[in-house]
Amino acid sequence: MEIAAVYNDRKWLRENEFSSDEYEKHYARYVRGVRMIEEHCSMKFSQTYPTELELLILIEEVSGMYGPEDGRMLTQATCLVAYDNYFISETAYKEMIMMPFENIMVPVPVGYDEILRAKYGENYMVPANIGGGHNYPFYNSYIRELYGKGETEDITEQRIYIEKATSHYYVDFINKTSESAVPTSLDKIPAAMLEVLAEIQRICTKYDIKYYAYGDTLRGAVEYHGFMPGIEDIDLAMQRSDYERFLDLLKTDLGVWFDYSNVYVNERHEDMRCYVMSDSYLVNEQEYEGRFHGCLHMVAVCVTAIDDVPMEPQKRNMSTMYIKELLKTANTMPSLPPYSEDVLHVVQEWRQISDVDINEEADLRREFIRCADMVAMAYKEPETTMVRVSAELQNNMDRIYAKSWFEETVEKPFEEITISIPIGYKYILGEE
Repeated sequence: MEIAAVYNDRKWLRENEFSSDEYEKHYARYVRGVRMIEEHCSMKFSQTYPTELELLILIEEVSGMYGPEDGRMLTQATCLVAYDNYFISETAYKEMIMMPFENIMVPVPVGYDEILRAKYGENYMVPANIGGGHNYPFYNSYIRELYGKGETEDITEQRIYIEKATSHYYVDFINKTSESAVPTSLDKIPAAMLEVLAEIQRICTKYDIKYYAYGDTLRGAVEYHGFMPGIEDIDLAMQRSDYERFLDLLKTDLGVWFDYSNVYVNERHEDMRCYVMSDSYLVNEQEYEGRFHGCLHMVAVCVTAIDDVPMEPQKRNMSTMYIKELLKTANTMPSLPPYSEDVLHVVQEWRQISDVDINEEADLRREFIRCADMVAMAYKEPETTMVRVSAELQNNMDRIYAKSWFEETVEKPFEEITISIPIGYKYILGEE
């Protein structure tokens, strides 16, 4: 329990850095707790102040030190972290019985009644709108955290939104079909890529979002009316305003056969581009194979943002240097904590010279890439005549395009379907 207390203090300090009169009290208690743990466990943490991950690992290791001969009660380390006195007799897990779950049978502990009473109380069979943890039916505490709402603020609007989104997904999942959306004679991987492209096109058409074929996909559409020889990737680009709308719509409108990843939602995503991909989660191999033309691999379409570029050379050079330095720092950063004092010193230097928000408990490489993308999107000037695909800077390319080249789109054949390309495609490809 002492380690759990230190963990929660560490979490509180990170979330409320220098923002409360309570900070000094939490900090002092945290330092005392760290020293007590080191003394009692006869160990030293890898840095002066351990990360949350180190504390969770230690909780897991201490919990695993005890076996059946040490007691007759069971618990979960995660419950101790949450200050949940969750202790169940070992007899509750001695046997299992089968119980109905939807249209199948699942194994449950023979002492399920004791377990549910300990977790939810004596009236656990009575439906209750209670919040927190995995309680049912709506996770109120998570909604408040997600939307920054206090305990006394109304969250009705947010709950309706989440209920609508989740019920829509559930209905779609139940009614899903494994039939492909795009008839094609292509090989498995490019055929599967067309399925992902068709899903992106569906969302863009529904919400009037303008997208463009980009890179090798643009050249393939113009010169080959499809994939370039030897290239099976699909790359798309959108103006930043449309790109931001698109990222939001992926949360609610993306079909059940697909998933997505970007630096704002995935802790391990280390690319300024967003990936929209095929998803085999919760479906069997035969269904997935049927839906994606026999391709059992996950395939992804890359979508990137087009950003305004300052007209003034000095300002343009400054913003470019800023993004490049963030990306250069990202390449030197490790991905997993705990981090060395030298690494944390670099993070602190960036905090001092800029207003970027860097979470030192997370994947630092991803954090710096996320910050680079935020800097790229920060400059918005409707009067500018220049734009860039900021993600190109991650590959040491810095090409400036005329904004007018992206004002309209042209539809071009792309294999068995069509794809949108920018009106100025000839200039982009260097043909004029």
